[in-house]
Amino acid sequence: MELKYGGKKGKKMRKRTWCYIQQPSSYEISCDACNGQNLAWSEFCGMVWCYDCKIDTRGNEGIFGGPIPLEVSEMLGVRFDRFYFRDKSIRKMEVKGDKLVWRKEKRKG
Repeated sequence: MELKYGGKKGKKMRKRTWCYIQQPSSYEISCDACNGQNLAWSEFCGMVWCYDCKIDTRGNEGIFGGPIPLEVSEMLGVRFDRFYFRDKSIRKMEVKGDKLVWRKEKRKG
């Protein structure tokens, strides 16, 4: 796993291996420096990139700060599918019993 220096304090940060398909604002995440929502997923784990502040930052927790009612999220169009960088695959989130799993989407053709 690759480590790079970055962020506000120049600490070592791990490179992200996946990100959610939807943008951080879909999960009500905002910049913790300016409260803006002009964000993208950072290349670093646990961080977002704020286009206004031009920094990698943790942001606020958004909907991840508490219990997430999956059925309500789905009705509101919020999905938790992921894009994995290594194999450029999309993995759909599924509920299997009491667990969440991410299944690789089958490619057509």
